[in-house]
Amino acid sequence: MAQQKQPQLFELLKKDHREVDQLLSQLEGGSEDQREELFSTLQEEFTEHCQLEEKFFYPQMKKINELKDLVQDALEEHSQAKELLVQLEDVIDDDDEFQSALSEFKESVQHHVKEEESKVFKRTSDFISDDQLRDIAMKCMQEKEKLHPSPSGGGGSKKKSR
Repeated sequence: MAQQKQPQLFELLKKDHREVDQLLSQLEGGSEDQREELFSTLQEEFTEHCQLEEKFFYPQMKKINELKDLVQDALEEHSQAKELLVQLEDVIDDDDEFQSALSEFKESVQHHVKEEESKVFKRTSDFISDDQLRDIAMKCMQEKEKLHPSPSGGGGSKKKSR
């Protein structure tokens, strides 16, 4: 069926969640020498993911009265995590402080991901059609491509392998 070739919004967002989680694990177990590069990548990935949700996904949810509270909670969680990310950057050179702040940031992100994947996606599916979700996914993919154009024209990933 043709729709399988189109990106699925929730799979796209879950993929971002897994990538951020992987970066968090690498930061936790990584050396101080790797910290700055890993943190920079985490910052880019997390910020981009939030921007995509806030620009394309949450506005569609806000239009539905039954989803407004979920959107408000998600936006508050984004705001809190962004503040924690700034705090992380401020202590990047202090190992003990960094690890403590990283733990707090990771806990915040994991809570948000759990809520989003277990509640938000399900509730959204009850009110937003598959076609609308595919449209949002396409917009997210196009935005990612703008942010990370591929020289070969295939896939917009800028990620480096380990």
